[in-house]
Amino acid sequence: MLALYNDFNLKRTVDLRQEGAGLIINYEVVDMEKIGNRECYKVEQKITTEAIYEQMNKDIAQIPEAQTLKSTIWVNKSERITAKSQSKVEDNVMEGVLIE
Repeated sequence: MLALYNDFNLKRTVDLRQEGAGLIINYEVVDMEKIGNRECYKVEQKITTEAIYEQMNKDIAQIPEAQTLKSTIWVNKSERITAKSQSKVEDNVMEGVLIE
């Protein structure tokens, strides 16, 4: 996470070594927030399959929530370490605070 900045957006393709199978992972800084007294980048991570990504004309913003795994990571701006993380699968939220 060393390369983060306010307008950061990165798309990665992960080959699962099976025909027609792969993942698209998109990282985007969506905001700046304080966790405790530390200024943090709020980074959204969206994961979907290549097939769904292709169906949505290669636009990750158009993919329905039900077809993505979404996580949010807060990265300490000065130390570049994870301060908090949160993942959501359907209605289940898993949250972890690593620093205060």
